[in-house]
Amino acid sequence: MIRITRRSKRYLLLAAAFAFVAAGMVGIYLGVNNLALRTAGMLACVISTFLVRASVAAGKGEVPQSSMETVRQRPGSRMWAIALVLVATVPTTYWLLYRDALNGGKEVAPLYLFVAAVLVAASYLGYLFAKYF
Repeated sequence: MIRITRRSKRYLLLAAAFAFVAAGMVGIYLGVNNLALRTAGMLACVISTFLVRASVAAGKGEVPQSSMETVRQRPGSRMWAIALVLVATVPTTYWLLYRDALNGGKEVAPLYLFVAAVLVAASYLGYLFAKYF
């Protein structure tokens, strides 16, 4: 029976991830006009990210019991208030973008404001939910 060490398992998972991402990119490239092939390519890319995460976990050894007993800090009320303000800015900037579109869409500033509000709100909410859960 072949014994697989932790190090070889990590490298095997990384090699499999590389093969999946290469196959996924080929599938996406060749499947420009074929939905099934393009979807299979995207699925292969998602599987490769799972394999990379598994290889990182396989590379780490046993976690000492003392490090597992960490206390998670939940987001405070100030962080939730900031999230509420950021969520409120998205429809406001969308309204500005809509008003500009009604007037002919000649201004660029409402578009940039809307995109910036969406990006900032999405990143902050992603951080907040990652910290919460």
